Amino acid sequence: MSDIEAGDIVTGYHTGYWKVIKSFQNQIEYQRIDVVSKKPVIKSCHVNYCTKIDPDALRIEMIAEADRIYDLIKRATN
Repeated sequence: MSDIEAGDIVTGYHTGYWKVIKSFQNQIEYQRIDVVSKKPVIKSCHVNYCTKIDPDALRIEMIAEADRIYDLIKRATN
C-alpha cells in the first residue's frame, strides 16, 4: 500500500501537480494546484499512478525554472 495521504502533493495520471483531498482503498481524490481556475479541478486516480512530491524539492525546481526563463528573456532583450 502507498504512503500517500490527504494533504500530500502528488503527480498522477492527470498532468500537473495535485493536492490529495482524500484517499480510499487504492484510489485518491485530488485537486489541481498549479492552475488558477474559477472552479476547482478535482479528479481521482489509482494510487499506483501517483508519485508523492517533496514540497521543498518542488520549490527549488520551480525557482530554477523561473531563473532559466528569466535568463532567456534577458538574453532576448539585450
